[in-house]
Amino acid sequence: MAAAYRMAVIEYAKSFTKTFGEHSEHYLPNYHEIIFTSEQDSLHKYLLTLRKKVLAHSDIPILEPKVYLGEIAGEPFPLLIKNIAPSLPEHGEVKKLIETIINQLEQHISKYHQNLYID
Repeated sequence: MAAAYRMAVIEYAKSFTKTFGEHSEHYLPNYHEIIFTSEQDSLHKYLLTLRKKVLAHSDIPILEPKVYLGEIAGEPFPLLIKNIAPSLPEHGEVKKLIETIINQLEQHISKYHQNLYID
C-alpha cells in the first residue's frame, strides 16, 4: 500500500511539473486557475516538493547518510546516520485536494467546451 501511495503522489505532482521529456504534454499549464484554500495550497506545494526531492529521485542529497566520528571510552567510534525521508500526508487530505482539482477542472472543461460551440 505504501508503494502505491508514493506512486500516486508522484503521478499527482507530474501534472503540475514542467518536464522536457517525451511525455511533456502531461503538464497542466493553467493550474494557476485552480483555487486552493491556504491549507490545500500548502499540501499541494508539499506534495510537489516530496516528488521532486524525495520520491522521484533516488540520488538526492536529502537522504544521503552522514558519518560522524565520536568517542566512546576514549576510543574513536564512527557513527553513521541516515536521514529519514519526510512523511507522506494523510490519504484523506490528498483525496480532498484531488477532488477539489478535478471539480474545478471539470468546470473549466465545460466552459471551454461551451466556448467551442458558440456561433
